[in-house]
Amino acid sequence: MRSQQADLQWLEDMLEFIALLQKAVDGVPPEKFYDADPLWKWGVVKLIENIGESAYRLTDETRALSGTFPWREVMGMRNRLTHGYDKINYITVYEVATQEMEPMKAEIGHLKTLLENKLK
Repeated sequence: MRSQQADLQWLEDMLEFIALLQKAVDGVPPEKFYDADPLWKWGVVKLIENIGESAYRLTDETRALSGTFPWREVMGMRNRLTHGYDKINYITVYEVATQEMEPMKAEIGHLKTLLENKLK
């Protein structure tokens, strides 16, 4: 059975993946991203997959603490990238990597604080 104590590690993992992802795409314009080395782009995809996998492993109770945060979309993106690897839309990957990470990082940091306070 999953526990909220274990969720703290999943949240920490997500923050680490987000930091790596932001570092990888920082200052990279869309055209450079689309034409980039496929191995590098796969690394970006893998980090987004890992964020979704960590989100999936969170307990429902922990996900519920964040109210309206779109967990289903985060997990759905992971599923599309993992199972539809032959149909990856790199425009969407770029948009997620450059536009969605900062708000996600803020929400996950807030959620981690809420959970830490709850478990004290």
